[in-house]
Amino acid sequence: MSDPEEVVDEVERTATRETISVELEALRRLIQVRGGVDRDTLKMTYRVMQHTSFRARQVRDSLVDRASRLLMEYVDAAGGPEGCDPKIMDIHFKAIGNLLELAPEDHQEGAKLVSHLSAVVRQKGGKGKKAA
Repeated sequence: MSDPEEVVDEVERTATRETISVELEALRRLIQVRGGVDRDTLKMTYRVMQHTSFRARQVRDSLVDRASRLLMEYVDAAGGPEGCDPKIMDIHFKAIGNLLELAPEDHQEGAKLVSHLSAVVRQKGGKGKKAA
């Protein structure tokens, strides 16, 4: 990694991933403290995922971007806090956390994780609903 751009990219990617990780953990804890998902935490989750997706694209992290968008799809399909299963949201938070810890050479493992999230979103799509 002798190219200065690569070094800067790697430093930026690491810093961005660390920031995303801290924000996700804070959001997870907030949802736990509140005893589940309410309208405000659902809106906050959606905004955090939008921002996470944006930042992941900035540092060319397609897996974190896709996992973030999948959580937004789940929230959209759920239709509101009463349709969101906190366990499904936690699965997403943990999966994104795992993706953030993966080394670039573990892309295939990350792709499997994102594929699993996609299947969860298709299957669950909100309590009692099928995702469109």
